[in-house]
Amino acid sequence: MRWLLRIAVVSVVAAIAVAAAGVALASPRFSATFALTYLSRAPGAPSGQVPLMTWTDSGAPAEVPKAIKRIELTFHPGTRFDTSALARCHASDAVVKSKGASACPRASRLGTGHTTGVFSSGNEFVTDVTLFNARGEIIVLVTLDGAPITEFRDRVQGRTIEIEPALPDGVSLKRLKLRIGLHSKGRRTYMRNPPTCPPKRKWTTVAKFTYLDGSAETLRSASPCRPR
Repeated sequence: MRWLLRIAVVSVVAAIAVAAAGVALASPRFSATFALTYLSRAPGAPSGQVPLMTWTDSGAPAEVPKAIKRIELTFHPGTRFDTSALARCHASDAVVKSKGASACPRASRLGTGHTTGVFSSGNEFVTDVTLFNARGEIIVLVTLDGAPITEFRDRVQGRTIEIEPALPDGVSLKRLKLRIGLHSKGRRTYMRNPPTCPPKRKWTTVAKFTYLDGSAETLRSASPCRPR
C-alpha cells in the first residue's frame, strides 16, 4: 500500500502545482545539456548507447526548468537501427500501464534508466525507466516505487529516434539518463555503428529539444570511434 499512497501524494501535488503556476517559463539562466556515448567504438560493429540530458534554470521560480515536449535524436550518418533484432512487445498501451513490466516479454527489454522530475513547487522525485522493443518503436515505461505512472512510445526510423514524453501536468524534467545495451539475433543487431570512423575520430549525434512554450534548441554530442 506504500506505493499507492506515494502515487496519491504525487497526483495531489501535481494538481496543486498546475493550479498555482501552469507551464514553467524559462529565465535567461535556463540551460540544457546533452551527451550520448556509443557503447562500441568499432566501425560497423553492434553497439548500444548511453544518452544523458539535463535541464536547469537557477533564475526560474523554485529553479524549475521549462518542460520538454519533444526530443529528436539524429545519429551519425551510417548508424542503423533494426527492431527485428530482438523479441518485440505486442502489449497495448493500456495493458502496459496496467501490468507494468510484466506486460512485455523479458527478451524484449532494451534497456533501463532514471529520470529526475520536479513539480512547479520545486519538489523533486526520481523515477525508474524501462525500455521495451516494439515494431518501429520503443515502449517507455516509467515507474515510481514500482508503480507505473506513465507510458509512451518513441518512434524509431532510419537513424532517428523521436521522443514525446508523456509527462504529468505541472511536471518538468531535470535529468534523464538511459542505457540501451547491445542486442543481436543472428546477423541482425538492434543498433549498428557507422561503417567508418571520420578523420576526427568522433561520431556526432544531434539532439533537437522542443519545449512546451514553443521554443526549441539544437545540441550536439561527439562519441569517440576507432578507425579500422
